[in-house]
Amino acid sequence: MTTRLLTTSFPALWMLVALLSGSGCGVQSDSNSEADRGIGVGFFIGDDVIASSQSNEIFTEYLAERLGRDVTLFTGTSYTTVIEAMRAGRIDAMSVGPFAHCFASREANAEAIAVIMNNETTPVVFDASKEPFYYSLIITQKGSGIQTLDDLRGRSFSFVDHVSTSGRLFPSALLIRAGLDPEDDIQPHFAGTHAASITTVFSGTVDAAACARSRFRSLRAA
Repeated sequence: MTTRLLTTSFPALWMLVALLSGSGCGVQSDSNSEADRGIGVGFFIGDDVIASSQSNEIFTEYLAERLGRDVTLFTGTSYTTVIEAMRAGRIDAMSVGPFAHCFASREANAEAIAVIMNNETTPVVFDASKEPFYYSLIITQKGSGIQTLDDLRGRSFSFVDHVSTSGRLFPSALLIRAGLDPEDDIQPHFAGTHAASITTVFSGTVDAAACARSRFRSLRAA
């Protein structure tokens, strides 16, 4: 199947790499020394489990070396799972997107402390000239008859995660700007991951879908 890019939404701030609980809650320890207590770090496992696991393990090893503290890795099947882990005191820091951060701030007293910059190069290198943003896409198959956002009215549509920035927040904002209610004027579904959202279009399960441009490009190149 040939997939057609319907539109590109607003630029969005790039993923927040870490959040710290302002209340100091976290993994409990029998030690009374804060320096002796390990740090729990949570990640959303994402689309590619193997790649994500390897990347997250490398990051936690690096963090442990730089901080001189034991770091425990926690992975969740959704942003909500990771946020709940912080709210419950199971982890001290996590990597989530900007929209998920808004929920984490409210539900887990989280505070943003760093931002990931990815210039989509291989290998990844730091480029101080790059702006901290990424793109959200709305895609559909060629021949679907969908040419404009208004053509989505009454059609089935796949979002990614309820608290995904590029997979829900900005696509919803774009639909609202076009005069469409994301809940009533389309038939919304939640795929869970960007790859799954894209696949629903390829398989014909839905008429259109939202996803991150970076994930769309990586799947197209695979």
